[in-house]
Amino acid sequence: VSAVLANDSVMLVIKPGEHGSTYGGNPLACKVAMAALE
Repeated sequence: VSAVLANDSVMLVIKPGEHGSTYGGNPLACKVAMAALE
C-alpha cells in the first residue's frame, strides 16, 4: 500500500510501469498494511 504525491513536472516524467512493485501486493504485506492503518 503506497501513495505518491508530486507536482506535474515530476508526474509527467514518470510513465506507467516505471515506478512500482510487482511483488508488493502479496496477502501478508496487505494484511500488515491494513493493521498499521487501523
